[in-house]
Amino acid sequence: MAGVILQTYGAGNAPDNDKEFLDILREACERGVVIVNCTQCARGTVSSEYATGTMLLKAGVVPGYDMTVEAALAKLAVLLGKGLPPQEVRRLMQCSLRGELTLDEDTGRFSFKDSNFVRGVAHALRSMDQSSLGSIAQSLGPVLLCSAANVGDTKEVMQLVDDGISVSVTDYDKRSALHLAAAGGHVQVAEFLISAGANVNAVDRSNHTPLPGRDV
Repeated sequence: MAGVILQTYGAGNAPDNDKEFLDILREACERGVVIVNCTQCARGTVSSEYATGTMLLKAGVVPGYDMTVEAALAKLAVLLGKGLPPQEVRRLMQCSLRGELTLDEDTGRFSFKDSNFVRGVAHALRSMDQSSLGSIAQSLGPVLLCSAANVGDTKEVMQLVDDGISVSVTDYDKRSALHLAAAGGHVQVAEFLISAGANVNAVDRSNHTPLPGRDV
């Protein structure tokens, strides 16, 4: 077995709480098998923004972005047929060689992992008339705080908390800003959040607490 195409859900989601499944993928990648993650959806793209996609990426699985399963299979067969080393095949699978996938820079896609984008959105919200904010700020505030914590932007995290965003807000996987800061190794952000009252015993969807050694 030299290569595998995974057909996953939505934006590249797979069972991220199935340790045996992830260990099998990781072991295969380590021995040189090239595994590509493609979505079954007719539209959209595989993204590592979500926890499930991130777990596959950490296991060594290559995101297929918006390639169709057929295109990914043909491309993988051609690259493996050239006798290229697995790492080079993985790199080329993520490049548009014949227009088979859409690159981020071509689409101008925004990312909440981009610190400048997070700051830009937060600044735009602050400049709005307070009477116009309403549910917009309530919806975006938690997203911005978790995103700023995820990228280690201490200044923006402090500003958002000062703006009134609770340190207890969570993302789609029930991960708090402290979960994200700790996972990214952003010590200053984590220390600030704890000093601001973040719960070190909060559990996410996988029953993990923010700090190592405190899982339940």
